[in-house]
Amino acid sequence: MKMNLFDLFKGYDGALPEIKEEPCNTDRIEQLVMQKTGTSRIRQTKKRRLPVMIAAAAAAVAVFGVSAAAVSGRLDLFKNILGRTVLSDAENLPLMSDAADPSAMEPFLHENETVFAGSDSLQVSAVGMYGDSNTVMLSLELIPQNGTVLPEDAVFVPYFYRADGSLIEGGTGSAEALTADPSGHAYYLTYYLAAPELAGSTIRAELKNAYTPAQIGAVRAGIQAAQEQWRADYGADSMSTDDWKALWQAENLDGRTAETEASLLESSGAVISGTWSAEIAVQDAAAPRAFAADDFRVTADSLSLTAENHSDTADVGFMVTLNDGTRLLDLSGTSETQALYDAGILSAGDAVKQFAYGHGTDDGMVWCYSEPVQTSDIAAVTALVYTYENVVQVTASPLAALSAAE
Repeated sequence: MKMNLFDLFKGYDGALPEIKEEPCNTDRIEQLVMQKTGTSRIRQTKKRRLPVMIAAAAAAVAVFGVSAAAVSGRLDLFKNILGRTVLSDAENLPLMSDAADPSAMEPFLHENETVFAGSDSLQVSAVGMYGDSNTVMLSLELIPQNGTVLPEDAVFVPYFYRADGSLIEGGTGSAEALTADPSGHAYYLTYYLAAPELAGSTIRAELKNAYTPAQIGAVRAGIQAAQEQWRADYGADSMSTDDWKALWQAENLDGRTAETEASLLESSGAVISGTWSAEIAVQDAAAPRAFAADDFRVTADSLSLTAENHSDTADVGFMVTLNDGTRLLDLSGTSETQALYDAGILSAGDAVKQFAYGHGTDDGMVWCYSEPVQTSDIAAVTALVYTYENVVQVTASPLAALSAAE
């Protein structure tokens, strides 16, 4: 759901901060939008045939320098794919940058050979995955078949569903770029899901058709135009944010958005037509730790945390302090970061690390780390409540650790 920023602040009590940053801090704006609207930013297994495995091995050697013996386990291939993949807004996740020790991720890595059913123009299968309770990183391998030519800039439209059929995320907004090997034998797609209770579940992954980047851009523009028209038709400019959210749900505008997207895609003319799908079992994960105080609750896992804010203010961040003193938090807002130092919450000598990725869900924000954290190493979790009157100020509110039963 897209909303104009001015509409988000209609009815806001108190002075808004003066925008002093140039260029505008879009990451912080996106975070505020997600917080205020409460919206997101979506097996049958068998051994692969020997010719396909040989092709995969040849492709891996060509593009990644991985030996055929290593490819048989596929985890080396998975790690090398991640090292060469750039995901939208999530380039600092584990194994996607040089910031973290790769060996620390070994316990979380799982190879996967699930073969997708679908059109015979492409052989699609999983390569590997990692995750915790609320996140899944998944890489797929695409090998053209029967003379199919797959353009290197082709964009597939993915959909990910829970076992009950509910959509985790998907559509053109979840599309990612291909990683190709020079020989054209194989291509790789990587997706990162952030949603509650993924561990131990089965998700259905689906790729539907491939389009050019220009076609995907035109579809996104068409969706935005449709949503702006709905705002005009329903008089959203005269509504509060809560009233508009209620109307959005009552009128099933999420459903209408999906129908609009499907219609626009159908009229676009795919460069590769077909649907490929499979049920993929997500590995289980160790139980997370919970922290809470008043209207805040944080469920901290090894690779991410889920933060719930049930207070009257949307301007709340969260900070994790480890036993060695390292602080993990969102530092995307320059003014907010300075306020943390001005308030003495952070000091010049602190070891501070930025969350690698934030994703809004119906249950709160999922904040993801750039490297794994042992939950037993979490010394404290703190809610950071920001106010914007003339200057940015912040108040720290400690959360208490809960027992496993709470």
